[in-house]
Amino acid sequence: AAAPPPSPATAEKPPAPSRVQSPTPLDKHAEKIRRGVRRIGVSQTITVIFADEDDLHGTVTNVGDDSFDLAEVDQRRIITIPYAHVKKVRSGYTPPKLFTGERNSPPKGVRIAAFAALIATLALPLIALSRID
Repeated sequence: AAAPPPSPATAEKPPAPSRVQSPTPLDKHAEKIRRGVRRIGVSQTITVIFADEDDLHGTVTNVGDDSFDLAEVDQRRIITIPYAHVKKVRSGYTPPKLFTGERNSPPKGVRIAAFAALIATLALPLIALSRID
């Protein structure tokens, strides 16, 4: 009085192999760009510089595994940018120039040097005048 073997229709089937593919690994430079974009964060302003020295300015709207979305301020549209196409990213951007409408984002070191030169230019005459008395 043994139980009959299960029929093929009622036998448990092994689970089907997963068709979800893991994202392709990024090279070291693209991984560095992804970390930079994540550090800046969603809803923050960013300057994206490409290898051909062209740049885009806008707000990060989404950070994915292979790319990120940028709400470009001048073109007024969302652009998906693959990390592999980016040379570097910078937090923030400058307002456009009044007459040309050109937008640029000088490196932080250049801004610091310009500020230091301005302070030195203003401070030297004051120091010289204070020693005359």
